[in-house]
Parts: sequence; structure tokens; C-alpha cells
Amino acid sequence: MKTIAILVFTFLALSFSSCDDGASTVITGQIVGKDTAACTCCGGYLVLIDNFTYRFFEADLPAGTTFLDGTNTYPINVEIEFENQSNLCNGIDRISITEITEK
Repeated sequence: MKTIAILVFTFLALSFSSCDDGASTVITGQIVGKDTAACTCCGGYLVLIDNFTYRFFEADLPAGTTFLDGTNTYPINVEIEFENQSNLCNGIDRISITEITEK
């Protein structure tokens, strides 16, 4: 019984030691344009990530983001790190961007 407990403890210790909380969560996406729909919850930009379209406002960008200056040709390839906002506006998926760079 003592041997089994030691083996289980060793397995768990090795399993948790291999976790890398500092792993990058930056993924590739594509800003496909502005959301021009005329509704209360619409507006901002549309970004395609893994075949799913998310929406974000300019206010959801990190300070100092300058490449969305209104003179862009879409689509814009980007590397992006984001957080989901709660399901606002009846499930329209909005995100807050924590890091973004043009590719």
C-alpha cells in the first residue's frame, strides 16, 4: 500500500511540474472589416479566429495600437491575444484584446 501511495504521489508531482503557465496564448487571426450593421449592439471591428467571427470596439484595443487608422485595406493578418467578454447583447461574441500585432 505504501508503494502505491509513493507511485501516485510521484506521478502527480511529475504531472504538475510539467505545466507551463507562461505558455504563449497569442494566436493568428484576421481582421476582416468593420461591423457596419445598424443595431444597438453592433459596430466596431470583425476579427476571424479559428473560423469564428468575434467583434471588438476600438476601446477594446491595447493603448498604443496604431495600425487601425482608417486607411486600412482588409483583411489584416494579426497575431492576437484576447479575453472573451461576457455574452453581451443576446450572445453576440465580443472580445477585449490584450495584445495585437500586425503580421
